[in-house]
Amino acid sequence: MAEEIVRVENLDLAYKNVHAVKGVSFSVKAGEIVAIIGQNGSGKTSTVECVEGLRKPDGGQIRVFNKDPWLRRGEVYKEMGVQLQEAEYPLKIRVEELCGLFASFYERPADWELLLAQMGLDEKRKRPVHKLSSGEKQRLSILLSLMGRPKLLVLDELTTGLDPEVRQNMWKSFGNIRKGGVAILMVS
Repeated sequence: MAEEIVRVENLDLAYKNVHAVKGVSFSVKAGEIVAIIGQNGSGKTSTVECVEGLRKPDGGQIRVFNKDPWLRRGEVYKEMGVQLQEAEYPLKIRVEELCGLFASFYERPADWELLLAQMGLDEKRKRPVHKLSSGEKQRLSILLSLMGRPKLLVLDELTTGLDPEVRQNMWKSFGNIRKGGVAILMVS
């Protein structure tokens, strides 16, 4: 039986008088892909921000690696990779410099040169990040989320800006990642 990586029970979150999330429950096990799907403004990103420990829920319980992500964020982050809906990077940094920088954050980083090839960005390694297309930036963001060899990968609006061929290749890649026991939580 696969290890439970994420458990959300009766999650509630409100912004003033607006209930963004009410009574949401789900779990994600090792090697499982779970998608949170809904309309804009339906609380998907708010839910994921609670799982990531970025937002404190008003009610319910969340466990990530059997820990409260709000109270034990540093411990949880060591095992989690996150691809945000939007990301900003230093203006003139090149792709390979950014990959090297992110690799330096981890004791055992993933092979970013291999990830560059897998994400179809190898030929863009010398290019400044701000000159990448939106789809290339999205692939770079996903690559960076994999740098720490996470046990949980959180993907917020993964396919934004990706053309159909790249999107298809991305799904294949995530199938392989899942087979390695990584839990994937995605928002769309």
